[in-house]
Amino acid sequence: MNALETLSNMLTAEDSVLEIGCGDGALLKELKSSVGVKISGVDPYAGYGTKRKWDCYPIAGEDVNSLDKKFNLIYSVHSFHHLTSPIKFLHSARKILAPGGIVVIIDWRYGAITGVPERYFMEQELKSFFIESGFLPLTYWLDDDDQIIIGAPFNELQIAVASDGKVIPTTILGRSPFYEIFRYGGEKIELVETVENPIASENPAGKTFEIIKLLHKCQILVAALIGGKGDRRVEKSGKLFIKVKAGVDTKTTAMKIIRELKEKLSK
Repeated sequence: MNALETLSNMLTAEDSVLEIGCGDGALLKELKSSVGVKISGVDPYAGYGTKRKWDCYPIAGEDVNSLDKKFNLIYSVHSFHHLTSPIKFLHSARKILAPGGIVVIIDWRYGAITGVPERYFMEQELKSFFIESGFLPLTYWLDDDDQIIIGAPFNELQIAVASDGKVIPTTILGRSPFYEIFRYGGEKIELVETVENPIASENPAGKTFEIIKLLHKCQILVAALIGGKGDRRVEKSGKLFIKVKAGVDTKTTAMKIIRELKEKLSK
């Protein structure tokens, strides 16, 4: 698994990232070099007596809520299983996520043979940590001996719904003329903006990548259709794609999605 490639797919140059268990900051520096993001890290064993050209805080992952910053993406690579309290960490992380932000955990899969006498979490355990901490698990996949899970605070979701200006069109996600952006704050859904698709009438290679960039701060993308490659690209960008019925009002659809997600998480 290439952590640099995995995380780069979820970032733009305007983003601010925080690594949990950053060590010497090697991965953070690679992300800054390749994507251009603003970087910070925490590690209880790093930062002492060392002058760094980036922000490295000598605190535990469970205490990141003490940082006076907001981050678009908070991640850990092979560090999550070392946390004393994964749930406390996720509660803390939720407090310092920017709107549209996500938490990405890359860790050894359950049963992986790493040569270290450690126990790694099962998929359902990881998902239960997220749900108990108020997160919606957006996507999960395996990559050799690694498992990757991405989550977003349920009460701070941003949802992009494909629109023709009135209802959800029959076109695929990348050909929708517009995207209506809804924000769910825990009580109600509100429309915050309508974004025009500048490539709706075109068919360039990698169209979905352009739409992902356009809707970067939305954790959920909604449309009547999506291509096979597009579905996988959305997943690898750390977002959740939801297929819905065409011809329906966008806000009605967004409200239904929230209601169904709530029901699913409560089971």
